[in-house]
Amino acid sequence: MNLLSSIILTINPHLKTKYIVIIIGIYLILLGIKYAVDFLIEVLPSKILNKFKRSIKIPIPEIFTAFIPQQLVRLVNEMLEVNPEASDYNYQKSDCETDLQIIIHLSPSGTAAMGHIEIAFKNIVYSYGNYDMHSRSLFKSIGDGVILIVNKQRYMKYCVEKRDRYLIDFGIKLNDKEKGIIEKNINELINTNTIDYYSDAQLIEQGKLPSRQLTDMSSEIYMYAGGYFKKITKGKYKKFFVLNNNCAMMVKSVLKAIGKDVIAINGILTPGAYYDYLNRQFMLKNTNVIIRKIYTKNDFKNVE
Repeated sequence: MNLLSSIILTINPHLKTKYIVIIIGIYLILLGIKYAVDFLIEVLPSKILNKFKRSIKIPIPEIFTAFIPQQLVRLVNEMLEVNPEASDYNYQKSDCETDLQIIIHLSPSGTAAMGHIEIAFKNIVYSYGNYDMHSRSLFKSIGDGVILIVNKQRYMKYCVEKRDRYLIDFGIKLNDKEKGIIEKNINELINTNTIDYYSDAQLIEQGKLPSRQLTDMSSEIYMYAGGYFKKITKGKYKKFFVLNNNCAMMVKSVLKAIGKDVIAINGILTPGAYYDYLNRQFMLKNTNVIIRKIYTKNDFKNVE
């Protein structure tokens, strides 16, 4: 709220204090309603809950969700100083295994400074981004849209150890129909209007580029995790743009048509918006978000 007030005062420094107070008051009222609704969802009978619980949710303003990843980096650092195992954060609500994981990247700097989000299905991560470094422009915010396909365990180890990131994993339980839809959407995403994209590391192996030291992410993902890539040649996601055709929009496209009982976010989609929604769903009893775990370097000490 301090940020919003500062922006308003910057635009109009002569705005009277009472108007700032009114704006803050309205926001706090809406925030209070959101938490009151969450409480009602906890105590409502299941029949009423299933009918109304999704439609009455009030998300926090999108301007705040964009900065959630940076806030989380600070909070996670503080938490790990006290509890390196993050046992107060990691929790599983049910003994059921999850069918879909939504992974959110946290980093104090670099391309994931404002967060990055991707999905994992059947132990494979699917991630959309500007992985072709040669196509990047406008401070890396625009470029060719590329899909990464990689083993979950090897990729997470790479991100945590080589990229110094934290990864927050929300596990979701699906029914058979929803799993079929997810698989169909993923197949369409990676096989429709796409071509193979080769990182510089692969091109060097093929003798198409001279050998040199490589530090770009796509090459490292190939070398350390065995990931491969598909470049989109046509359609909405042909061009990556950080404010529109971004990683969060790709996640939405894969999750489409599986119903509001899985995920329902309105407004501008950012990794922070997904975290806010998924974390609140995890905190409620009667949802299919059943696992929340943060991955740090401690999780990969004994992993080859």
